[in-house]
Amino acid sequence: MELVEIVGCGDAEPNAVHSRFAEGLAAFRAGDWAEAIRSLQAALELDADDGPSRFYLQKAVEFRRNPPERWNGVVLLDAK
Repeated sequence: MELVEIVGCGDAEPNAVHSRFAEGLAAFRAGDWAEAIRSLQAALELDADDGPSRFYLQKAVEFRRNPPERWNGVVLLDAK
């Protein structure tokens, strides 16, 4: 996850990038790779430097091509 704001120092509403990312992450966790890809690409169209959107987009594309056998919504990282 990434730091979005300091509590009490910003708008209560998430911006468009965060909204698209949240939609993409929810679809990703549900195993809906096509929807995850659409939402995460939309987030990157708004902010090409959004690292979390880029990471999950790459994983969604990979999983669409080669779905995990047992999907529980969790990505295990093997490197820092």
